Amino acid sequence: MWRRNGSHLTQGIDFALEDAVREFANNNETILLCWTCTRGICTLPDVNGVKRKLYLHIDKNNNNSIPVPKIFFRILIDSKSRKGIVIVGVINPYLTIKDVRTGAYVVAKDISDHITWINWDRDNIQKGYCYACSVPDFLAVARDLPAEKLHTSGILGL
Repeated sequence: MWRRNGSHLTQGIDFALEDAVREFANNNETILLCWTCTRGICTLPDVNGVKRKLYLHIDKNNNNSIPVPKIFFRILIDSKSRKGIVIVGVINPYLTIKDVRTGAYVVAKDISDHITWINWDRDNIQKGYCYACSVPDFLAVARDLPAEKLHTSGILGL
């Protein structure tokens, strides 16, 4: 069940992020272009401590498996100013903050401390760890994205 707490949903970081993005666009009377995608496959250790990739299985014979994403990202670009930001989220409640920050989850320079328009509890692994980075920094890692469509003129909200 989702409950509202002020202007933010309390279910998880993805709902808080959705509210913050809508509020930002509304308050700034702008249209935000948005791309959302996932990267990698989530892993968890088995009983022997060996990391195993996680899949959702559609039927009892393990056919039609869907990988559980390691991270999701949302690229937001103001349609007029071309200022942008990337929000990266890790939704694995079995990780620790140390796992996230020292593992392959923080893929670009974290600029979250400068982003005040998102009301997030970033270090709450149970809700999902999130951070922000610049679009160019993210594109330096995610080279398969259409960089020509994702050019920016600065950081959104700064």
